[in-house]
Amino acid sequence: MVRVAIIGCGAFAESQHIPNCVAHPDVEVVALCDLRRERLEEVARRFGLERASLVTDSAEVFRRSDVDAVLAATDHSAHLPLIAEAARSGKHLLIEKPMTMTQEESLQALRLVKQSGIKLCVDYNRPFSPSMRAIKEALEEHRTDPVTSPWRSKRAPGFPTLPEERATNLVITINDEIDSYRPQHLDPGRGGGQILGESCHWFDLACWLIDRRPVRVLASGSTRLSHSVTLDFEDGSMATLFFSVCGTFDYPKERYELTSGGALFLNEFFVETAVYGRGEAVRKTYPMQFDDLRTEVPEEGFAAYLAKRTLAQRRFLETGKMPALAPDKGHQALLNAFIRAVRDDLPCPVDERRGARATYLSGLAIQSIRTGMPVPVCREALDAFVQP
Repeated sequence: MVRVAIIGCGAFAESQHIPNCVAHPDVEVVALCDLRRERLEEVARRFGLERASLVTDSAEVFRRSDVDAVLAATDHSAHLPLIAEAARSGKHLLIEKPMTMTQEESLQALRLVKQSGIKLCVDYNRPFSPSMRAIKEALEEHRTDPVTSPWRSKRAPGFPTLPEERATNLVITINDEIDSYRPQHLDPGRGGGQILGESCHWFDLACWLIDRRPVRVLASGSTRLSHSVTLDFEDGSMATLFFSVCGTFDYPKERYELTSGGALFLNEFFVETAVYGRGEAVRKTYPMQFDDLRTEVPEEGFAAYLAKRTLAQRRFLETGKMPALAPDKGHQALLNAFIRAVRDDLPCPVDERRGARATYLSGLAIQSIRTGMPVPVCREALDAFVQP
């Protein structure tokens, strides 16, 4: 049994960390920490955690002898101090993204982890989504054993095979809703804006999917709100993120499209994937993590999600309550992997090096917008040597 404390009991912890811990057979939630006492009492009552200690000072969490690991969902500016507390107390830590706000903070975090030997896991969850893992597996299979559809266009005589053809290109489209943000998300000292606070997710995901070293970043738009960012990789691959806060959650938030070696791999909001170009198209659907409308609409997939979304909106108008509809973005699977790492002394599923890389690439994207220029990725920054 891994004894866990949760610091920061706001909306995200309430929607993911707390229910995921409660559902885990090898986790005991021994403490909840938040600045608001009334919030702690409400959360403990809702999730049946009346036996957990309720504390308003995070330092007390790290002093406790009955805590093995800490999950933290706080302002971004609090992440490095929490990492330092965890290192001093020998507590393993799952921290929300971004791991840190600057490259300098990342170096401090790397040093603290190396000195203490704790496991520091960053909550970059999307690579743990079943649908995203299926896309990754299909891509790797195609890279190893490319298959061409028999009806594909025939190459003209004399047309050369070019090195660019070996690239993998990724387009990520994010339809976000600005009214879902809180003021601290835009505060440079607390949240850092949406490149650092949100797009770090997709920088980590792009590096995981393409699995090549990034070499250059080119970005445009706003450093705090809507933006587009292109990551260039050493083999000529590209990942382009288009992030807009001017959209609506009436439509799904995320869409992923990969092209590689004459094939296309599509992920539609984690509920449906498709592979084209390897013969007959292959589509697959995935169950959602939370689905209050499963009985009314038992089908899965993208069209079913849209139908459930419409039904949920009608229920809200009727009752004032929105039924839970959440695709499986990998939160539970990442928590499971972190708990296994703590329990069995395994490598961390998303370690501090990956956390540092995402923060570094976020900083380069911000720099590119401010200068209007592409920014090279420094190899030494990606694999910085840190002496304990």
